[in-house]
Amino acid sequence: WMRDLPSYLPPVQLGAVMRGATVNEVLASRDERFAVGDIVMDNNAEGGWSEFSIAWGAGLRRVDVSGCEGLPLSAHLGVLGLTGLTAYFGLLRVGRPAPGETVMVSGAAGATGSVACQIARICGCKVVAVAGGADKCRWLREDVGCDAAVDYKLAGGDPAAFQKMLRKALKDIGSSGVDVFFDNVGGFILNEALRRLNMRGRVVVCGAISSYNVDDPRDDVVAPTNHMSLISLRARMEGFIVFDYAAEYPQ
Repeated sequence: WMRDLPSYLPPVQLGAVMRGATVNEVLASRDERFAVGDIVMDNNAEGGWSEFSIAWGAGLRRVDVSGCEGLPLSAHLGVLGLTGLTAYFGLLRVGRPAPGETVMVSGAAGATGSVACQIARICGCKVVAVAGGADKCRWLREDVGCDAAVDYKLAGGDPAAFQKMLRKALKDIGSSGVDVFFDNVGGFILNEALRRLNMRGRVVVCGAISSYNVDDPRDDVVAPTNHMSLISLRARMEGFIVFDYAAEYPQ
C-alpha cells in the first residue's frame, strides 16, 4: 500500500487518509442493519485512520463482543481481526497442516506470525519460529509455546549460517524437515527454507517483509534460487489474500 507498484490494492496516494481496518461506534445510520451505538468493523478500510468517517453498510460488519469480556476492542484489529484471520485461513486453507507435522513460521513474533504459530500448535504440530532478537525468540518459546525459535540475526545475513541454525533447530525437536512453511519474510530465509522442505511440503506465501523497504527488490533481495526443490519434492508454493475468504469470516 505504501509503494507505487502493482498489487491487490492501489497504493495510498500522497496526502490521502491512511488506509487501514478500523473498529467504530455508529453515531448515525441510514442503514436498517445498523443502529446508533453499534460497534462495527470496517474491513474495507473506507474511512481509514480518522476520527470520523462515512461508510457504506455493505462494507461493515457488526462486532459481537459477547464472550470477549475483558478484551479491548483493539483485539478485533489483531487476533480477532484481519491479522488473526490471515493466519487462520493462510495456515489452515493453504498450508493444511496435519497432526505430527512440522510447521515453520517466519516473522513469527509479528501479529500474523504469532497467531499462525499458536494455530499450528493447536493442530498438534511441531513449530519452528524464526524471528529477530533474543527477546522475541524467548517470548516465542516460553509464552507462545513454539518448540524452537531461530534468531536469524545471529546469522548476520549469511545464508549458510542461517541454514546451519535451522538444521540444528529441526534436529533438536526431532524433525527431519519442514512440512509447512508459513512465510512472512521472503529473501534468503525463504530460499533456505526451501532446502529443508519434506516431500509434498507446502509453502504459504503470506508476505515479503524483506522487500518492503528496499529501493528495488530485483537487486536488493535474495531471489529463491532453491525453487527447483519444489519439483523434486512434489511440493507446493502458494500465495493468498485474506479477503478471498471474506464470506467465511463469521465462522
